[in-house]
Amino acid sequence: MNNDQQWVALLTEDEDDYAYWQYGFGCWATHLRIEWFATGDAFFARPGLMNIGPAVVLLDGLMPRNEESHWLAKILKHECCQGLSVIMLADQFLDDQQQQLYMNMGAVECMIKPFNQQDLKKSILAISQYAVT
Repeated sequence: MNNDQQWVALLTEDEDDYAYWQYGFGCWATHLRIEWFATGDAFFARPGLMNIGPAVVLLDGLMPRNEESHWLAKILKHECCQGLSVIMLADQFLDDQQQQLYMNMGAVECMIKPFNQQDLKKSILAISQYAVT
């Protein structure tokens, strides 16, 4: 594995989501690798995080539920994540206020998780744009 390659952090408790996103990055964004973290604490415990942080963080549901705002704030305040693009993922957002809260906190986008290959490709290509340095 090329440790100098740009990478995307996927924070979600669902390993099946990771497999789905990994497939998408393998098809349409081979210049990026994706790493899965089931918890926010696992993300911050990643060896080398301070040396080479992710290009993008995809933040989905984490345990305990409804803690996305907490983790978004923690990620954006951490020194390894300064200027980092964080994209909030959801099956659906409760309302526009929820999305606006995340955007006001510093998320760059609120994205509905893709449910088919065409939407996955669009999502991967959009995420790739945030990784351009």
